[in-house]
Amino acid sequence: MMIRLKVDSRACLLDSTPPGSLAHDSLSGAPVVSRPGDTAGGLYEIDCSESVCDELLKVALTHCPGALRELEAQLGRQTRT
Repeated sequence: MMIRLKVDSRACLLDSTPPGSLAHDSLSGAPVVSRPGDTAGGLYEIDCSESVCDELLKVALTHCPGALRELEAQLGRQTRT
């Protein structure tokens, strides 16, 4: 799955995941991509497996409410398509 995160959401998740975990590695290696309609500076694109997405959701639930809203919205759209 491909998820796109704002800079502050990605930073919160990165700070809240243990270094060396798959989630941390996915976040730290994510490129910034700018597309029409994106916020200034673009969004981080993270290609993650279902298990990494689940880990990010758990971390966001506890530490990053803004990221949680972004993740839930994107994952909800992807499961409907």
